[in-house]
Amino acid sequence: LPNRLVAHPWDCQQRQNQEQQLGSDLESRPDTMPVAATGS
Repeated sequence: LPNRLVAHPWDCQQRQNQEQQLGSDLESRPDTMPVAATGS
């Protein structure tokens, strides 16, 4: 079934939403970020 190999737009949107939420969580909790990422 080739349909299972094709990424549907809805799946892509959900992935983007998850990435955005993860980014927001990291920004709201800078203490959880690695020292290299903070640049200090």
